[in-house]
Amino acid sequence: MIASPATGISSRSSRWRSVSRRSSTVPSTAANSSRRSFATTSTSAETTFNDTYDFGVGRNIRHLPHLRSIGRNINHRLLMLERVAQNCAIASRPVEKIVLPTNDNGQPAPALRWGDPRTVALFAALCGFITTPAGFTNRSLRDRVRALHDPEPDSYGQTRMTDDLRRLRLKGLIAPVPRSHRYLLTPLGRRVAIFMSKSFTRLVRPVLHRVDPALPANADDPLRRAWLSCDREIDRPLAQARLAA
Repeated sequence: MIASPATGISSRSSRWRSVSRRSSTVPSTAANSSRRSFATTSTSAETTFNDTYDFGVGRNIRHLPHLRSIGRNINHRLLMLERVAQNCAIASRPVEKIVLPTNDNGQPAPALRWGDPRTVALFAALCGFITTPAGFTNRSLRDRVRALHDPEPDSYGQTRMTDDLRRLRLKGLIAPVPRSHRYLLTPLGRRVAIFMSKSFTRLVRPVLHRVDPALPANADDPLRRAWLSCDREIDRPLAQARLAA
């Protein structure tokens, strides 16, 4: 895959190396002895061009300023993506727009229901950095979603992928690339995809598994014991009122 200056990120002709530098500051004077020492961590991205022609730029030294500009753009986009991946929280209104049916200028957009296996696989596929340089097509994204979700061979086909792309576009999560059959994630789309995937896989699914009614009642889990205790306290007034639980 070859990148272009328009996309700002390359895969073959540049390589990235994320370097974490940790430095600590420890007070040395008696006056500052009550202050707590602290450590800071910074991450930098370094880009190396292996072949300038992949970017439509010649090898003459006069092109160095242009190459530096492309490199800064690559580093900036990469660091922004890494920042979003670490801080992907979103407000409640965008979440409601995504998980509920909406209408965009007369075009109805069905809900992308959070927790639905197909939606979970779709958001997980969109989190991949492979979709960043030149975008993705129906087929390339479909293959990723199928690998993450498809319960049966060929059950997640082109028609279903087309429906999902339409929902993503109407909800402002992806944008079509002009004069092509490719799509790019919008800034909101990447944040939503990462938030939805992280919150489900790291919070919702593990917690629901811990309170699964099929587990034994004496499970050695503080959360499960608290959940069962709460369940019993709720059942007590219902039983007293002679209502079915």
